[in-house]
Amino acid sequence: MKIRTLFLKSVLIGVSIIVLLFAIFIFPHIPSVVHQAYPSITWERFVFSGSLYGSALCFYTAAVYAWRILSLIDQHAVFSGQTLKALTAIKYLTSGMGCCYLLLLPMVYHIARITNAPKMPLMVLAVALVPFICAVVAAILKNLFKQAITMKLENQRII
Repeated sequence: MKIRTLFLKSVLIGVSIIVLLFAIFIFPHIPSVVHQAYPSITWERFVFSGSLYGSALCFYTAAVYAWRILSLIDQHAVFSGQTLKALTAIKYLTSGMGCCYLLLLPMVYHIARITNAPKMPLMVLAVALVPFICAVVAAILKNLFKQAITMKLENQRII
């Protein structure tokens, strides 16, 4: 089991490094690039940048909770209240990421209107729905773990 969790932890680290590289090298340049290409976009570019950084912050916090769950799996203590708290936090954090992605829509809509690309906001909306799907999965997992913990406690009382 530790090999599987080691693989998942390495994937989590790899994705975290990629998000960090985006946050350091790409996100800071977006407002100036947008201002040069589309001078009519004013406040939307700052909302865009803020929502990117907000989603990165939500991602890193959710990654910490995912790391805790993987550590609990290694310790054979996954059926505990700590897992429920972590899954609850992951549910809210992924919903926060989705809300941050929805805040990207004003600038995307403005650029789509300028460039005559009417389906661009729909594509961003589709991407914004992915974190909400992850939040639903986290909520389902939380309920399953809650039922499993309840059954475990009942079995311990019988024995």
